[in-house]
Amino acid sequence: MEPTDSASADPQQLVHDVSHAIKDRLNFNAEVITVAPGALPRFELKGRRFFKID
Repeated sequence: MEPTDSASADPQQLVHDVSHAIKDRLNFNAEVITVAPGALPRFELKGRRFFKID
């Protein structure tokens, strides 16, 4: 996930909040990580958003 300026000031709290929201709403545990702003290619955001890690 790429946080914006309006996101929580604490990246760890943001990761915690998002992962718990996914668990509560979608009923699965997701590994949520933050990346530096601009680190994700724009085309990737429109393509695969979820990755299965074996």
